[in-house]
Amino acid sequence: MNVISTNTIDVQNVTSINTMDIQNGISTDSVTSSSIPVSPAADNTTTATATSLTTSSRNTSAVWNHFTLLSNKLKDKLCFQFVEKPNFHKILSGILPCFSMSANTVKQDVMKGYDKRKNLIRTILQNAESRISLTCDVWTSLQQLEYLTITAYFLDEKWNLISLLISFELLSYPHTGANIGNCIKTVTDNYLITTKIQTITLDNASLNDVAICKLINSASQDLINIKKELFHNHCLAHILNLIVKDRLKKFQSFVKAIHTTPKRHQIFLE
Repeated sequence: MNVISTNTIDVQNVTSINTMDIQNGISTDSVTSSSIPVSPAADNTTTATATSLTTSSRNTSAVWNHFTLLSNKLKDKLCFQFVEKPNFHKILSGILPCFSMSANTVKQDVMKGYDKRKNLIRTILQNAESRISLTCDVWTSLQQLEYLTITAYFLDEKWNLISLLISFELLSYPHTGANIGNCIKTVTDNYLITTKIQTITLDNASLNDVAICKLINSASQDLINIKKELFHNHCLAHILNLIVKDRLKKFQSFVKAIHTTPKRHQIFLE
């Protein structure tokens, strides 16, 4: 994925095409492109177009940045194939006709950005001076695939609470407590934080009790300093949600009776 940097107004004098960096959007790797061909028709409107697109102190195109920076792709939830759609190609050809972008290129950039951010988070967690607490939950997609999300919480040197999403793992079938426990153990080992875990909070499902037992048994040497009676926390919000849903069941028949006929509904409103 590339970012165009225009140091002059004339597109014929574009000085560099910089490879996108996940941290600041621009890297030091560049390829000179002073010989980029520009048609005579495009040359007449070059100055006005470049001026209208140049908005930042780096003289970079706001339109180009919106469609090429990795952070914007993720924020806008664009699919990889978006860059191969005809309308996008029309926009791209108006900015730089000789440049093209493929879905595979975008995918590679996303994965490189993911690996770089993952290594950064691993370093932050390893350097954390406090113990680390985890929250875990299982999420089901529209395709009926179940994913385990894990968020890590810790205090920094200024006692600020920091939260980092460290995992969005596809759960292998069957979705048992043992598999959930193994998945949590794999993630914590990957980030080298198993020995720093203080508590884990999950919802009130019975299979999570099995998951915690599996985790404690498989990581008994790493979790030797924890208080096992305080290690597993049940999510209070989930418990309250179950209580409210149970109480609301008693009103379902009453609500259905009101909405059975328009007459009953009107009488109720009066």
